[in-house]
Amino acid sequence: MKKFYKIFIVAVVFSLVASAAFAGGSKETGIKELTKKEKEAGWRYFKPIGFKLHRPAFFDTYRDNVNADSSVGEEDKKTDEVVYKVYLYEFASDELNEKYDAIVSNKQLSRDQKNEKINKEVNPYLKPIYKLVVLRTPLIGKKTLAELTGLPNNEVIRKTKEFTQVLAIADFNAEGLSEKAAEIYKDMISQVRPIIPTIQCTDPISAEAAMIKNVKGLTFNTVDLEGNKITSDILAKYDVTMINIWATWCPPCRAELPEIGKLYEAFKDKGCNIIGITGDVSPDEQDALPTAKELISKAGCKYTVVQYNDTLKPILDNLAAWPTTIFVDKKGNIIASSVNDIIIGSRDLAEFTEAMKKALKAVGK
Repeated sequence: MKKFYKIFIVAVVFSLVASAAFAGGSKETGIKELTKKEKEAGWRYFKPIGFKLHRPAFFDTYRDNVNADSSVGEEDKKTDEVVYKVYLYEFASDELNEKYDAIVSNKQLSRDQKNEKINKEVNPYLKPIYKLVVLRTPLIGKKTLAELTGLPNNEVIRKTKEFTQVLAIADFNAEGLSEKAAEIYKDMISQVRPIIPTIQCTDPISAEAAMIKNVKGLTFNTVDLEGNKITSDILAKYDVTMINIWATWCPPCRAELPEIGKLYEAFKDKGCNIIGITGDVSPDEQDALPTAKELISKAGCKYTVVQYNDTLKPILDNLAAWPTTIFVDKKGNIIASSVNDIIIGSRDLAEFTEAMKKALKAVGK
């Protein structure tokens, strides 16, 4: 699955690793959480937008031709924006994928130059497939759903006094596509409407707020990428530990690894540590392990990078996007006075440095 973002932004959480799948139910939402079996069968539960559904088969059939973007909308209930949150899924042809890869891998271009080329040469040519849209009901007014969602075919799944949740579907348009690409795009759109009967909705849950609520007295027992045992006892050795949640398939995650490596070198002797959690590598899922090792090595990262397991669920269960970065104290309590202290998306060295200093100040160092 491709994700055409700025080099230092985010990748949407469109799926959790199998070992991180939810179990049981949710008293807060009334919707049963995903089981591992459901996840493997294609079900997804997006808590930040309150949608649970069986995703279209094209996510598997045309995996590399789907771009997922959750960057639209705000999660501040006090805002006057009618759009609360949008998950957008777009079609990227093989030709567009090749152009994107060429830009990203061009070492002669700076980060800003890559972003500029992606915005000019790639993003305008992505074709919308569908959107999962959450609107603020009181602010809808006289505007049509097509005006609000930007797509012509709209199905209201759930409407309350606060939120209106909509499945918005694009019309097929072959302009600019090769014959093969047009066939794939048409097939993708045809698969969306049949998922309507599977959709359940509840009120959106702020992933950042859930993270602050649930990451307290964090304890874990896992292994690093080499199989060495790593436990939460390591937290007590440092005033502040930065925890970076990443995945090998996530371009923004990979892009920030060298920055985090530099951050570690700058703060390792100042009472700070860094732990990376590799979301797509676990004792039960080892396919991405060689890739993870290679990426960490090439980025020059000397900090501890662990494999995901169920003891890390308090963090992974509340993930809004890849990568996500948080800070915890000696006792495993999250250092966050507000949701703004949860770092969603990639950052550069200067931004990470500022966040680390803020965390140190918060614990009196």
